[in-house]
Amino acid sequence: RSSARLVNAPAVRASAALDHDLATAWVTPFRTAVGSRLDVGFGASRTLDRLDLALVADGRHSVPTELRLTTSAGETRTVALAVPPDTKVANATVPVTARFAPITTDALTVRITKVRPVLTKEYDCGCDVQTPAAIAELGVPNLAAVVPPAQMPSACRTDLLFVDGKPLSLRLVGTTASAVALQPLAFAPCPDSRGRVPGPRARVSDSLGAGEHEVTTPTGAATGLVVDRLVWSSGRGSGPAQNLTTAGTVTATPTRPGPAVRVVRNGRAAMTADVTGAAQPFWLMLGQSENAGWHATVDGHDLGPSQLVDGYANGWLVTPRQPDLTVELEWVPQRTVQRSIALSVVAVMMCLGIVIVSYGSRRRTRYDVAVSPAPVAIVWPWNDLAGRSGVIATVAAAVAVGVGGAIVVRPVVGLGLAAAVVAALWWRPARIALRLAPAIAIAAAGGYVAFRQARHHLPPIFEWPTFFGRIRTIGWLAVATLAASAVVELVASRRRVE
Repeated sequence: RSSARLVNAPAVRASAALDHDLATAWVTPFRTAVGSRLDVGFGASRTLDRLDLALVADGRHSVPTELRLTTSAGETRTVALAVPPDTKVANATVPVTARFAPITTDALTVRITKVRPVLTKEYDCGCDVQTPAAIAELGVPNLAAVVPPAQMPSACRTDLLFVDGKPLSLRLVGTTASAVALQPLAFAPCPDSRGRVPGPRARVSDSLGAGEHEVTTPTGAATGLVVDRLVWSSGRGSGPAQNLTTAGTVTATPTRPGPAVRVVRNGRAAMTADVTGAAQPFWLMLGQSENAGWHATVDGHDLGPSQLVDGYANGWLVTPRQPDLTVELEWVPQRTVQRSIALSVVAVMMCLGIVIVSYGSRRRTRYDVAVSPAPVAIVWPWNDLAGRSGVIATVAAAVAVGVGGAIVVRPVVGLGLAAAVVAALWWRPARIALRLAPAIAIAAAGGYVAFRQARHHLPPIFEWPTFFGRIRTIGWLAVATLAASAVVELVASRRRVE
């Protein structure tokens, strides 16, 4: 067994390091080569003083340089490996002998504790990531090769598929090579009580009557298999489908070709298409993920809400009134975006107008200024924080800020803000902390962005902001604490006025 292996690659599982084949290897995940381990049970005690390892050292894999061996009794050995330099041949292996003081055990854990790292670029962010380590052979002396059977175990299983809470008895049909290559395996029915084997596929539909039924499958982590495809079929009336093949496909009935479609305008949120030769009802499909925001009209007539077609797309059933049609498709929510942008532009222009008018008014107005001998003093913003607010005002402020924080950020943040407001209105140091909190949060967010950018050299691409998802909450926390501080100031200033 291994602690982990490269994801979605069963061929690089633990047994690949024990099959006496240098073309196969156990491969650790990315980033976690150090700490990954192999657990080997021998079935009987044996004495070991070396491992004749074969390590992948091709310049693309990180290479183990130190191992820690642990016996079933807890005895340990730490072994440094003298690994030759990397070659430039993909998946090339180098022999390395790990020698250590003799140990006697019936099981051995081999953990990678140090590696000669090799870095590559993460495909989605361009940042540096450590490549996996690979052990082609663990090299336990005189240990027989671990070779899996050619066929998958065909024992009947009742933990893979449930209909209305009752398990179906199924058996696997397929080769181990297909399973390792992540090719699909078929299910077949188990023999009945008389030992008779039904047809070549499990007919789940045979056990279903009219009405509602629940079909469930467990997670692959629980069973080792992922049931990801079930084919349902029925014929006319109550009989089974006659065109369902043994491969689980349905033979399509020949149909007449659909009308021709030509897109004449394709914008960011709308498109226009001409349809010609529409002699009978047809399905119009928009290859965008199905969403109620898409709106379709044909020659000005609304087609209503879209239907889910092909498992992902928007579809409308069109009954033509004439052979040539014009279809208009629009992403309606974009209208709200455009209106919001227009309002923002108007607001900015009004603000600029106020600034320009105010500036011109001040230049035309003359003021008589009298110099007062009164002294000028610098007052810190927290010099006036003494005193407590009333209970009713404190509770109202805490509830308002807490509800707002829970809605905008998350419930736990709302509770924290409510407590902060109560503390700030009753305790002077807490009010100082609340006033400083927005600046601290913004500084922390900026520091995190700078640190991550400097460490991973993230590329300047459109998705750049998505690389810093962890600071989203911190940013909203800065906004929320600023609003809370403003509410506290309003309540406190009202008390001072009174």
